[in-house]
Amino acid sequence: MLVLPAAKTSGKPFVVVRFGNVLGSRGSVVPTFKRQIAEGGPITITHPDISRYFMTIPEAVQLLLQAAVLGDGGQVFMLDMGQPVRIVDLAKDLIRLSGYELGKDIDIVFTGLRPGEKLFEELFIHGETYDKTEHEKIMILGNASRIVRTNIDLEIEAICEAANRNDASLIWFLLEQLVPEYIAGYSTVDLQATNILKEKVELLENGSQLHKIYSGEASVQIENDLLAALELEEFRLNYQPIVCLNTDQIRGFEVLLRWQHPTRGLLGPDEFIPLAEATGLIVPIGEWVLRQACTQMQIWQLQFCVNVPLTVSVNLTSKQFFQPDLIEKLCQIIKDTNFNASGLKLEIPEEVVTQNSELANGVFVKLKALGVQLQIDHCGLSDRSLTRLHRLIRMKYGKFDSLKLDCSVVSGLETNDANLETIQKIIAITQELDMGMIATGVETSEQIAQLKALKCVYGQGYFFSKPVAGSEVDKLIGAQV
Repeated sequence: MLVLPAAKTSGKPFVVVRFGNVLGSRGSVVPTFKRQIAEGGPITITHPDISRYFMTIPEAVQLLLQAAVLGDGGQVFMLDMGQPVRIVDLAKDLIRLSGYELGKDIDIVFTGLRPGEKLFEELFIHGETYDKTEHEKIMILGNASRIVRTNIDLEIEAICEAANRNDASLIWFLLEQLVPEYIAGYSTVDLQATNILKEKVELLENGSQLHKIYSGEASVQIENDLLAALELEEFRLNYQPIVCLNTDQIRGFEVLLRWQHPTRGLLGPDEFIPLAEATGLIVPIGEWVLRQACTQMQIWQLQFCVNVPLTVSVNLTSKQFFQPDLIEKLCQIIKDTNFNASGLKLEIPEEVVTQNSELANGVFVKLKALGVQLQIDHCGLSDRSLTRLHRLIRMKYGKFDSLKLDCSVVSGLETNDANLETIQKIIAITQELDMGMIATGVETSEQIAQLKALKCVYGQGYFFSKPVAGSEVDKLIGAQV
């Protein structure tokens, strides 16, 4: 984020090269393992499944020099690291190559993952696209411009300001705005969102750099409006049908949140969800959505006596998924609305599952115990991420109920062979793991024909219906019955 704007403003050929671990470098695990072996063991590893990418020092240096030649400024390059290596396998090889026998001469002890430590290393980030270069082992990030932040200097200055105040909560908050993949510390502890909002407003009043970042039309006033919208129930829920492609029958609905702002009209989620996330108000908003959706679906189920029970899908953001009292709140909502838990499908973004696997697994087990369905959203954006998701589901999570294909994959289906391959991979995964799959963003009959040929069962998108309000859904379900 810092290098790319510097390349743009200075005209210098600054580039970024991303790669994994270098064997034998300072901080590498190999010298530590050698020292532990020399001391007679044991070798300590945090987790039996932990893995990392590796390359040698000469290989890393050569590829860095090659990337420098390829770049002319403002690019992000990715080195081909091959396949990840399990750390336990590396340790076993070192024990054997040192002339010792595992379990007899040297033991391996697992100490548990440290705070913030990941089981799997992420080189490819959710939403990024990669293109080939002249060098077979160097790729270039095709959409690097998404990294560049308009207010990066002000945001860095604001973080420094928070650090000078020794204000951990505010640093978490600011990093969460700056780095989309970052999961803040207060997402996993019982920290009230109102405290974060209070600290932020306090700095705004003090005229700090935060004021320059958030002070426009979309700042504090909309935060106050969000609080009022909850109290006055200004939020609106639209429902988009999920259809069986072979029978054209509706099998469920996805809830889409809108805000009927008193002065700005109807706002889509992109216009207010990021701010709701930043202030912590996304949590009570999410509870309201769940309660309204369960209540409405219970009414429709009884009203139309549909033979096949309808499901309702509700999206959860990272902060909603990791809120400490999610299970307790969900139990209360299901009880109050008398809704069958199996009819509720919670949609969880793919990056939440892949980037926070240990923490996500704990929440996953509790949700499954309630009887709700779980669906992974935005699948297919990254081949590496899809591979890792497959491995995690098979080895750790057990059975998710379904995967949801990202709409961008379907939209390019007719012109992009890579999208076709992605869909085939996802279908193969769902068949292997006995899961369902929903293709989103369906807009043409040609796309439906291709999806049917691929044996995709369910679809969702504007071809079937635009998202409609409750009264219009009454007609929709009635016509189906």
